[in-house]
Amino acid sequence: MRDHKQLMYEFFQQCLHVLRRVEAAEVHVTLKSGEPYASWKVGHVVREATGGQLELCMAHPFDPARYPGYSHRRTQGFKESESKAGNEEIGKHGLARTHIFQWA
Repeated sequence: MRDHKQLMYEFFQQCLHVLRRVEAAEVHVTLKSGEPYASWKVGHVVREATGGQLELCMAHPFDPARYPGYSHRRTQGFKESESKAGNEEIGKHGLARTHIFQWA
């Protein structure tokens, strides 16, 4: 879990360098719901990484249909015994959420 939080921390730090300082600038991060993902505390990580310069403005259920060609894969890739086809793992019932961050 520490590695994942560190990756997010460094990602959000880099966002400060690449995002233009315009009101409409956004960063979208989609995570599966539940554990261990909830333990990553993405809102806390972004505040810590950016010194409060980016903040969560909204979150909504992830809809893979909005991204033609998208195919969910686990870290280890598609495994017939564990993975499900057609984005079933995340595309239904709010099993993943997209968090949207903007300038504070």
